[in-house]
This record gives sequence, structure tokens and C-alpha cells, in this order.
Amino acid sequence: LRSRECRTKFTDGQLKLEALINLLGFQTVLEYEVDNYKIDIFIPELNKGIEYDGPFHFKKHDRLRDKVILSSEGIEILRVSSKDSDEDVENIIKDFLIREENNLS
Repeated sequence: LRSRECRTKFTDGQLKLEALINLLGFQTVLEYEVDNYKIDIFIPELNKGIEYDGPFHFKKHDRLRDKVILSSEGIEILRVSSKDSDEDVENIIKDFLIREENNLS
């Protein structure tokens, strides 16, 4: 897995999302590299990624990037905004992950 030294580069938002996803029973990879891009949080068993958008994200560029990742690797990306409440984020994440898990059953 990752070393403690690497962990300091992750934002609090990324770490909170990772903890939630792990509590839901999914393994995660932080800063997963694909096609010269990095996905904040990757869930390998679902082939899904989650991006935590802080105040400095560029929506147009991000949408294009997400399309490239989806078309080249088939990885569906969910974007979560730092402006969303913790409760909203938790519900959005659960829906995104659990919906897919139910489809795999």
C-alpha cells in the first residue's frame, strides 16, 4: 500500500472520502494514474473513480479529462464538490458505489 510519507500530499477532503469508501467495504487507491492523469480515489473492484473538487478546479477541463478517462479505460468518474455538505457527500458516494455493487450481484 502507500507509505506515511506519501499520505501528506493528500487533502483532508480526499482522506475523508477514502475513509467513507473504506467503511462501505471497498478498497481504494489514492492518486491512481491513468493516461497521464491522476484520479483522486480509484475503486478497482468497481472500475470507478472519485474526484474531490476543491475551490480551484476548472469545470470545462475536468469534464474533458473525465471523458478521456472513461473512453480510454472505462472508468466512470464521480465529482464531489468541497461545497457539498458532509451528509450530501455521503449519500452521493453511497448511491454511486452501492448502485453499481447491486448491478454486479
